[in-house]
Amino acid sequence: MLAWLKRLTGGRRTKQGMVSNSRPVEAPDVRVVDIGKLIAGTAFDATGKNTLASYATYLKFGTSKIWASWKAVDLIAQVVQDTPWKIARSDDPRSDVTAGKGADLAALLQVPNEWEVWGDILYKTVFHLRWCGVAYWAMDRGQGGKGRPTQLWALNPKLVKQVIDPVRGLIGYVAMLGGQLVPFDVDEIMYFRRPHPNHDFAGLGDMEAGEELLQDWLNRQDWQKAFWKNGAAPLSVMILKPHTENPSINATQFEELKLRWHKEYGGGANAGKIAWLTGQWEKEDLGVSPSEMQNLETSRWTIEQIFMLHGIPLSVAGLEAAANYATARIDDIRFRRYAVKPTIKTMQETINSDLVPLFADNVTMIFELSGLSSAAEAATDLVPLFERGALSLNELREAAGFEPIEDDPMFESHYIAQGLVPLDLAGATFTAQQEEAENPPEPEPEPKPKPGKRSFNGHAHHRRTDD
Repeated sequence: MLAWLKRLTGGRRTKQGMVSNSRPVEAPDVRVVDIGKLIAGTAFDATGKNTLASYATYLKFGTSKIWASWKAVDLIAQVVQDTPWKIARSDDPRSDVTAGKGADLAALLQVPNEWEVWGDILYKTVFHLRWCGVAYWAMDRGQGGKGRPTQLWALNPKLVKQVIDPVRGLIGYVAMLGGQLVPFDVDEIMYFRRPHPNHDFAGLGDMEAGEELLQDWLNRQDWQKAFWKNGAAPLSVMILKPHTENPSINATQFEELKLRWHKEYGGGANAGKIAWLTGQWEKEDLGVSPSEMQNLETSRWTIEQIFMLHGIPLSVAGLEAAANYATARIDDIRFRRYAVKPTIKTMQETINSDLVPLFADNVTMIFELSGLSSAAEAATDLVPLFERGALSLNELREAAGFEPIEDDPMFESHYIAQGLVPLDLAGATFTAQQEEAENPPEPEPEPKPKPGKRSFNGHAHHRRTDD
């Protein structure tokens, strides 16, 4: 990567509307936008220290403070890593040309750069997509920036800014790499995005959608940390007792006491402290507050909500036990169908639109995600269609999660169930068979042997004739 960066920052990448040698954009009305700071930072932070305000904070707190969010996305990323893929012909998704026409592309995907393997770049991309709603792959396309890519690098979204023209839209990117601003044209960056309903160029990640929930988790963690730091003392109320030597305070003194109280004892950083003020005070211990007693239950509820935010069933997360095997199987299918599949679809579509055409025509890259359906579900929903000739055996097998049988034409044929009986005659055949079994017919007598024929004992019979 060092050699690549050296070439990128060598001053030979001047483009209209872009930057050259780290100089700002000179084209009029063109803006370099930090999307991460533009869309984030709407939730209230009680301490002012841990605010979800940008892609940088999404990634920082997701990997250090909000463990439930990390675990949820980690579950998705592990399934994506284990999902097999292939290069197929566009007109035949069942084909496999990974070792043929798609060999060069497959080799790049398996080893995208000199430092990472395919699983590494997939893992980071899933986190960037789920947390930030966007992910960037930089393609090393040679000196002119137009050749076939030889390396792929997953860029950190917090380091990438978008170059936006008010007329042409998104015209490029600027990334902080190796301590320098490096410009990229639009055809040098693969831009993965979960579409944002409220922004034309940004993506909508789970962090932005759940900012209030996640910020509440951070506030609660900060409060709890301060509570234990300050000795975990129970909350108390300080009451000023009326006394002849200690008359009631006036309004000015009261305001001064409020300001002092807020400074010394207010806020999450001062949680758990006991206030000490002058005067004749009496301390009444309230014990552990109801909010503290319910803190464990509230934290558990927040954890469950975070997993739900990321689309992870609680049984898959290990927070609850499934009622039975069938329920566990359904939860796993929902996890794959509604959490993993959309992420894979976003990645697959971007790879096929931005990368695959640079290697070969009429091919496509396909993730083969399993576990999206069960044999029981297929039997319930699809067997009636098979019996009416609407599906072939191979189509039924694929719907149930099995591989199709290619070398047998019977599995590509359509069948229809015969022998259908009208409702008013249903059971008539069985009734007739039952009556015949209960009252068997009498056996017919054996026929007498005909003249000139051998009888059962083998002797011939002849009619006597008179001379």
